[in-house]
Parts: sequence; structure tokens; C-alpha cells
Amino acid sequence: MSLIKGHSAPVAGFTMLELAVAASISLILMAAILSAYLFLGRNLIRLTSLEQQEKKARLALTYFSKDVGAATMLTTATVTISSGTTTYAQFVLVPPTGGNVTYTYDTSIDKLTRTDSSGTIELLTDLASFSINYLTITQVANGTAFSTTATAPANPLSVKAVQFQFATAVGTAANGTQATYTAMSPRVLLRNRTILQ
Repeated sequence: MSLIKGHSAPVAGFTMLELAVAASISLILMAAILSAYLFLGRNLIRLTSLEQQEKKARLALTYFSKDVGAATMLTTATVTISSGTTTYAQFVLVPPTGGNVTYTYDTSIDKLTRTDSSGTIELLTDLASFSINYLTITQVANGTAFSTTATAPANPLSVKAVQFQFATAVGTAANGTQATYTAMSPRVLLRNRTILQ
């Protein structure tokens, strides 16, 4: 029996090219899975933030509608008060039970609070915008004039209805977790006042 030199038994295994292709496919699959995982994580953060914002907005709208609807008068309409570097916008309602209900928007920390005889409640935080609209009704020579203004009327007693709108923004746009929520209250009549005084 003679052996032919130069021929050896075949060796089992993968070639370098096969290993490179398998590694590339595995890398692409892992990148896709990681990308999907990060996308789902960001969406979960966004949805959680949006749910919290909506809950706070419903609470603020409930308090606002209840307070304005029961108020006998609006004594102060959006007075801007500066205290050092902090600016506040306030409006003060007088409920039929007496005392005052004060809504304060602190522009330095973007927060809306409600204060009454029982204490202060933080209604909204992370406000991106906040505005109040007033409906005033005045008697003119040929009838009644209605007007809506976003600025405080010179005579707060002429205000017959109030509406506010706001937008809150939580999270960061750069990393894709920012959730923005915008809401507007109904136009609420100060129902304990006559339409024309």
C-alpha cells in the first residue's frame, strides 16, 4: 500500500468567508433588535408622561370650571407681579362662600397653582404656554356688545366668562422622549352674576 503525498483527509469547519457573513448577519439582527427595544422604551416613557399630563390637566380643568362657575365676581384679572427675577400672573375669584380663590402662573418655573382658604394646590407643571381669555359684555346705545380679549380688562367686574388654555411639555426632544399635551377649558360663565350689571 502506498500513500500519495500531498493529499490529506478533509478538515471539517467553516471558511473565513462563511464566518464573516454569519457575523455580519448576526450584527445586523442585533442592531435591529436593539433599535426596536430603544424605540419601545422611548414610547413607553412618552406615553407615561402623556398620561400624567392628561391627569393633571383634567384636575386643573375641573377646579377651574367649578371655581369660575360658582364665582360671584372676578376681582383681579391677570395682574403681572414681578418679585426679583420671578414674574407671576394671577387672577382672583370670589366664591359665594366668601374668601378668595387665586390662580397663580409662575413664569420662572412654569407652574400653575390654586390657592384658597384650605391651602395651595399645584395644578400644572412644565407649562410651555398658558393664556387666559375673558369675555366681557357691555351695554351700548344700540344693544349689547360682546368682546373676547386675551389681556386683562381694565374693569375686572365687566368679565362675564373666562377660558384658559395651556400646553405642557415633558421630556427631551433630543432623545425622543418629549410628550406635549395641549388643552383648552370651556368658556365658563360666572353664573352667580347677572349678564348685564
